[in-house]
Amino acid sequence: MEETYSWHEQFYYFSLFRTLHGPDATPGKECHTPIDDETYYTQADLSAWIREQNHSRKAFLEGKASDITANQIRVLDNASFPWIRDSSERWDAHFRELLEYKEKHGHCNVPRRSCKLGIWVKNQRAAYHKLCDMATGRGGNRDVKRTTAVITPDQIKLLTEIGFQWKLRPDHSDAWDTHYENMKVFIMKNGHCRVSPKEFPNLGRWACEMRNRYKEKAEGEKSRISDEQISKLNAIGFQWQKVTMDPEEKKRRIEEGRRKQNEKRKRERAENKLKKQQEIEDVLKKYLPGAKKQQPNVGMNPKKNQVAKKPKKDAGANFKSADQITVGIEGKPEAKEQNMNAGANIEKPVDQINKECIHGQKNLLGSNNDHVGHLWTTFPKPT
Repeated sequence: MEETYSWHEQFYYFSLFRTLHGPDATPGKECHTPIDDETYYTQADLSAWIREQNHSRKAFLEGKASDITANQIRVLDNASFPWIRDSSERWDAHFRELLEYKEKHGHCNVPRRSCKLGIWVKNQRAAYHKLCDMATGRGGNRDVKRTTAVITPDQIKLLTEIGFQWKLRPDHSDAWDTHYENMKVFIMKNGHCRVSPKEFPNLGRWACEMRNRYKEKAEGEKSRISDEQISKLNAIGFQWQKVTMDPEEKKRRIEEGRRKQNEKRKRERAENKLKKQQEIEDVLKKYLPGAKKQQPNVGMNPKKNQVAKKPKKDAGANFKSADQITVGIEGKPEAKEQNMNAGANIEKPVDQINKECIHGQKNLLGSNNDHVGHLWTTFPKPT
């Protein structure tokens, strides 16, 4: 004989199953695994009892004879019983959750990916816009077309009363009017509607989009441009066909671009020249402190304005003897015999070299990294 269980016993097994398998676990319809090792009550028995409670609750709500009481329904509600609800009951449950969310956060803009309530809010907006599009005959966006949610006027009224926002983004009609006014000003100023995408990227994209929408509507396809918008654009002389640029205007723009490019290259060359000259001056200041700054001949032809160099004098003519003294950087004089014509290799006159030596200046022959012993200053022996 099959064992029978009371309502309280089966509710106990339901609570035990949720405790063992999770708060949202559902028993298998054809699973004969016992829930409790001490009894033979299986998951299939619990699944049958859940279906029986749903049928009893439906009959109770319809006012028919039922085996379930109002207190038992409240107990099962508190235990998160998996009721099989119809669309109106599910909507009411989500609406109550939305009221709790607004009381906690102060608004009804539930994030879409946060929870199931966010998905429900998104579906309500899509259903509302779909209903509005059907009433006005306009085509909706992708989310509106794909939604299967349905909303009633009473539900719209309830959501509006609690401050539900049906549009989170700015109204596209306002953006269209802004672009329309910009196009109107452009045509009045230039006398045409050939908007350059480089100079006016937003207005250029908008004009191209309007032409594409007009083409779709002319071909009998769904389009998001209305007859009123078409009339407005026709009134300001908007051309629906893609307008080619005048050859003279195109030539002028090309020449203007080349001129700007040439000016840019000239500026870059001048900057590079000044940079190199500054680097040379820095090197001279570092290694030759007594060197004079060379003034560049700006705007002069170097061949025409070149000053003829004076012939070098034979420095040996000023020598009274062939004996010379070679002094190193370390200040140690060393007598050294040289040829009488050695003075021909000296680029400065003797008086100037003597004067520079008196003031302690040294003519560095070589780079700063050369050995000190290789740097010499040669001057004739004083008389």
